[in-house]
Amino acid sequence: MYIDNIDEYDVSYEKQYMELMVNLLKPYIVFRENPQYPHDSRLYTVNIYRKVNQSINSPIFKKWIHKIKLTPSDISQGNQVEEIISVSNYIDFIQCIFPKMINEEIKLYKKKLEFEECKQDILNGQRKTVPKFKLPMFLGSDIEDECSQCVEELNRSSKDMIQQIKEQNKNDLEKIPEKITYLEKISEINRQKNGSIDSIVNFLKNLHYLEISKTTGGRIGNEYSLPRLVTKSI
Repeated sequence: MYIDNIDEYDVSYEKQYMELMVNLLKPYIVFRENPQYPHDSRLYTVNIYRKVNQSINSPIFKKWIHKIKLTPSDISQGNQVEEIISVSNYIDFIQCIFPKMINEEIKLYKKKLEFEECKQDILNGQRKTVPKFKLPMFLGSDIEDECSQCVEELNRSSKDMIQQIKEQNKNDLEKIPEKITYLEKISEINRQKNGSIDSIVNFLKNLHYLEISKTTGGRIGNEYSLPRLVTKSI
């Protein structure tokens, strides 16, 4: 879901938008050409795979995997397992699952930001008398336990350790809002570009304009093909 150069994509251009989405979805969804048919064939297809492995830590994505049972693994490379999915499965993912995953990440980072702001208040309130740190007066109930633990740790910490915590807190207060802004941008792009099923189908039909890898194992049939107009290469 995270890529470093998102601002380099101008999503008002369809090909740039398509490249962005292919890169964004790589941890979860991959697109592979069916090598049986050339680009100029009406039988040309791009198969859609979802990744199934232990490194994916999104509970929402894992729940979706268990909810929609598919055939046994189609492509297996080490601990990377890919299962072929239908167009309707992909639509379900991009319109229902992916937005929930983004929103869950936004909530997570907003809670982290609230905690780091609380930590900043605690650090700024350092006293010369013992205990040197105490809880702020106004505190959200959902981060109270974390902040209480933070106070206990700070009161046990050395001067050098406190300085390291201050520096890390300053860095987190800079980076976390950037993460939130990034995720909100992805959410808006997905809403605008994938809000209609016709837009999604059009995206899938036009994937042949991108450089994508070919299917090298498992099923390569065209059971999930999308009919499209064939255009000659310029």
